[in-house]
Amino acid sequence: MQRELKKDGLVVISLSVDEPDNKDAALEFLKKMDARFPHYLLVDTDENHEKQRAEFPTNAPPTTHVFDRRGKKVKTFGAGAKEEDVEKFVRDLLEQKQ
Repeated sequence: MQRELKKDGLVVISLSVDEPDNKDAALEFLKKMDARFPHYLLVDTDENHEKQRAEFPTNAPPTTHVFDRRGKKVKTFGAGAKEEDVEKFVRDLLEQKQ
């Protein structure tokens, strides 16, 4: 989806919440998936955890947060979200001119 919709303005980043000791496994997974977008590793501290929880409450990864062109979060898809539902939402959002 990222490669196809990049021309329409889609920007994708990944944020791993894996433990730092597992960062190599997370990176291997991203390479296996041929994920060609920026990747970040959250080094969790109590302060980071509280800020993340306040801003992006989730049950468990993977979680997809969708932001509009202005940077406002418009939807969160939890771990059980269907890929086709996420894609439809993103495509519909990209069609909106802001």
